[in-house]
Amino acid sequence: MAFTSVDSSVAEEALLLTGGALPVGAQNIGKVLGFFGVPWSSRPVANFVGTETSLPDGSKKTRIFGSSETILDLVSQLERSPELIRRWQSSVHSVFVYGGDHTVLQKLMALLNQQQAIIVKPLWRGYRSFLISVDADLCQSMAGLCIPVSNASTGTSYAFHTLDGTVQKIIAAENTAVFVRLEYQGVAVFISTCTEIVNLDAQLPRGIFDIREHLFSALPLVLYVRWAFALSCWQRREANACVVIDDPLLKPRHGFIDFHELLELMKRHNFSTNIAFIPWNWQRTDRQTARLFRDNPEYYSLSVHGCDHTRAEFGSSDVQLLYVKSKQALQRMASHRRVTGIEHEPIMVFPHGALSEAASLALRQTDFIAAASNESISKDVVPYAIKTSDVWDIAVMCYSSFPIFTRRSPREGVENLAFDILLGKPALISIHHDFCRDNYKQLISFVDSVNALKMRLNWRSLGGAIKRSYRQRQITRDEMEIDMFAREIYIENRSDSPKRFLVSKRESVPSGVCAIGTEVDRLSWDFSDGRVRFEISLDPGRDATVHLAFHELSSNPRRGKSLPYLVRTMLRRYACELRDNYVVTEKLPVPPPLRDIFQSNSESNFSPSSPQPNGGRPLAPASRSFDDTNCTMTSDETRDSLSGRISEALRNFVVWLGRYGETSWDHQSFYAGLVGRRAKLLYYRHELIGTLAVAPMVFFEAFMPDARRLFHRRIRLPIADAHYAMGFAFLYEATQERRYFERAIHFLEELERSRCPNFKEYCWGYPFDWVTRGGTIKREVPLITTTPYAYEAFLQMFELEPRREWKEILASIARHAACDIKSFKTSEHASSSSYTPFDAGGVINAAAYRAFLLTSASQVLSNRDYLDIAERNLNFVLETQNPDGSWFYAVDHVREFVDHFHTCFVLKALAKIYRLTGDERLDQALEKGVQYYVCNLFDEEGLPKPFSKAPRLTVYKRELYDCAESINLCLLLRRRFPDLEKILTSVIARVLDEWVKPDGSFRSRQLHFGWDNLPMHRWGQSQMFRSLANYLRESRQTMQGDSRYLAARADSETVNSQRSPLNV
Repeated sequence: MAFTSVDSSVAEEALLLTGGALPVGAQNIGKVLGFFGVPWSSRPVANFVGTETSLPDGSKKTRIFGSSETILDLVSQLERSPELIRRWQSSVHSVFVYGGDHTVLQKLMALLNQQQAIIVKPLWRGYRSFLISVDADLCQSMAGLCIPVSNASTGTSYAFHTLDGTVQKIIAAENTAVFVRLEYQGVAVFISTCTEIVNLDAQLPRGIFDIREHLFSALPLVLYVRWAFALSCWQRREANACVVIDDPLLKPRHGFIDFHELLELMKRHNFSTNIAFIPWNWQRTDRQTARLFRDNPEYYSLSVHGCDHTRAEFGSSDVQLLYVKSKQALQRMASHRRVTGIEHEPIMVFPHGALSEAASLALRQTDFIAAASNESISKDVVPYAIKTSDVWDIAVMCYSSFPIFTRRSPREGVENLAFDILLGKPALISIHHDFCRDNYKQLISFVDSVNALKMRLNWRSLGGAIKRSYRQRQITRDEMEIDMFAREIYIENRSDSPKRFLVSKRESVPSGVCAIGTEVDRLSWDFSDGRVRFEISLDPGRDATVHLAFHELSSNPRRGKSLPYLVRTMLRRYACELRDNYVVTEKLPVPPPLRDIFQSNSESNFSPSSPQPNGGRPLAPASRSFDDTNCTMTSDETRDSLSGRISEALRNFVVWLGRYGETSWDHQSFYAGLVGRRAKLLYYRHELIGTLAVAPMVFFEAFMPDARRLFHRRIRLPIADAHYAMGFAFLYEATQERRYFERAIHFLEELERSRCPNFKEYCWGYPFDWVTRGGTIKREVPLITTTPYAYEAFLQMFELEPRREWKEILASIARHAACDIKSFKTSEHASSSSYTPFDAGGVINAAAYRAFLLTSASQVLSNRDYLDIAERNLNFVLETQNPDGSWFYAVDHVREFVDHFHTCFVLKALAKIYRLTGDERLDQALEKGVQYYVCNLFDEEGLPKPFSKAPRLTVYKRELYDCAESINLCLLLRRRFPDLEKILTSVIARVLDEWVKPDGSFRSRQLHFGWDNLPMHRWGQSQMFRSLANYLRESRQTMQGDSRYLAARADSETVNSQRSPLNV
């Protein structure tokens, strides 16, 4: 069964020009052309232009490849011959130029009418991000990507600078470019400055090809070949993708994954998920979860994850053992299908990525159609040397011709998935449940970035993606050639006429094939050149699934598994479930040594000790954009040791935040769940009985604060998002690094998503039911103590970059504060403010918050009505100040305690209103308030203490929240009250000395015995981050010697300023 060659009418010719012998670069180009199925020939330049008949005759246009030296020689000769130029224009389609030294490139650019172009060297040092052109026709799936690259592994040392507008920059950074397109005499000329061409025969020591390490040696050539030979080179049938999650049991929730929540996210963000299911668990599937999978096959699918899932289970060299395991895995999955009704796909996902030649041989002889793995190097004693061409292929085929489709971790970047798609591979994303620890934020962000690729992407089941992953090319109008990889493929005739499909598949042992056929027909086949070949004809609009069946492996009788093995396997499975559901999720406080034992068996997505997917450079687990350790907080820090320490602390905190995620437990976690709420409610109704009910929570809070994990889940808190937005905005002002501004925008977007859904205007509350003395405030009921922080965040960003949508949100927040929040008259000139739209008011800091928000809004939005409401709330705050300068929490004669951070809230609001209005009454109130604050709310060590007048027993000694608010207040008023400057430096120094943890986060509380080290975003982490970022911003401006700034800040304390408030 002989296959014909590509129709000459659509053949696109490739010609490698040389100066004589074929250089290494040209040889490597030839390998790439061969990989894509493009025939090529080579010819010296002298022969190419030496005779009139040497140029093509014009019936076909040639694609020319050559080094910069060769093309310089060619262009020099063309310049001297108008006849050669004429034939050049009629016979040459395009040219690809690579490499060369500085002088050659400069001369070539001059001959190509780019005299103004400058060749620069060195290109850069360290890391730099390169932008791929948005030209989707040329760049396909890579279009528009920004790819971080290290100069250590690029293979290039030159770049083009000062190019005119006629040159298309295909790969560029700032004002330089390393791959460009221009025209010479009507012919497109592509020039890559890279001195190397990727070698497809090169061995990959880790079995992974990372485009970030080979960007310049590989991407320009691949982009050009796919563009220039669009009709004749191998093409993918379609681009397919699937997220694969290893290990989960099919229960409503496994670890950080809730299958109902994940389904809603898949529907909303357009992706599909395959669960790599461990066959040992076949009897443990929950009925409701099974129904969820059965009802949603377009979103959920199952593959096979080992058999017993013991360590390196399929890394053995025992073919018979692995054959038995493979058969048993399929038998268990068949039993699972009978019990649950869930179909599975016969695709093996190797446990721990461990594979062997024996495993491929065993799987080949069963009904498995393919395997998927993050690894491509086997565990054999002498493993196969994986080459670049092996992993560029649709599937790795070097192990007994059994296809192994490679997967990517999100930490390898969307750019590697995009390059896989460019090569024709499916985009298979590999994660574990712990990747969703931030309430799926990282997963959704990554999926959204994949969906943003400038191409049509089909999210399918893992099997659906693999069956449609093959290479094809048109031979004639009625014939299509297919290079098959999986043992089962889906073929469809999308044309309007009958079509014959000529299919071949690499097979090392053709005698193993016993049958080839569709659901209804058996097909004949033959074998030649190491390939099984068959053909199938389809009418227009028809499709077929073709399957290759293999003879079973003759197996010797084996003894059953020993009892110790069965016991160890069972214990391992239950221990892993305990680890995933309780240890990793931190629902169960476990000592670090025991935690390490549990997690040592985890199939982690990322291990700092293991080889990294980017050539040994450890990738931070979150977005590279915001936790780069090369953060440029500059040498000015040496002038101010405190500023330098803060800079380092902030840099480490940003890294921690990326790793930990943006959800956390909370101060109220003990009482946010059903048990805690009922206990607290009982305490407020029946104090004696209620005391017994809350006693366990009080005990845990005092001695085992990590037990919060047992009472509630991690949640996202809008007030923390607002503080993080402001903190990153301050970092942007301090460093002028745009990435911090983009990070602030991210938190504003989260605020837009987390607004209270049942209210017309923008407003925010808590994501849990909050039991108070006055009753339960339901989740997502707006709080006037939360909403102003969101207002300040949007205002701060609006001042940095005025955007209409942000101003509209500011206006909406103001309308909420004016209309939904209520006023209650307390005197002729004063009114208290409600805490929510539904209570009767009386909380003093609530009135202070509202007074500030509406005072600011009256100026930002030019609305006098807001100022009238604000003045009555402000008068209420002034009238309720005690003679000693303090404020009680409320005026209900019950909550007459004075604490640290609520005092800071009131003083900050007054200070900001004073800056806006210059009201002299505020200056007097501030003076009395600050005097009380300094004398009564700091301990003998000069650190903030929680209460000056406590309402009850306090189980902690100091609180991070108090320290953060103290820093905020001192920054706002230190020039008006010099004593606050001393407090400011003292508190910051102690925080940096004692409260910063090794992972970069902050301790939450200092208990009477030990520390509360559980990070809580709302209860101090975000506030401390914002306060330190604000200090850094101010110190940078001071170090820059901006006397006008300092004068304006000083003047604003004593004159009526019309500026918008500084958000502190």
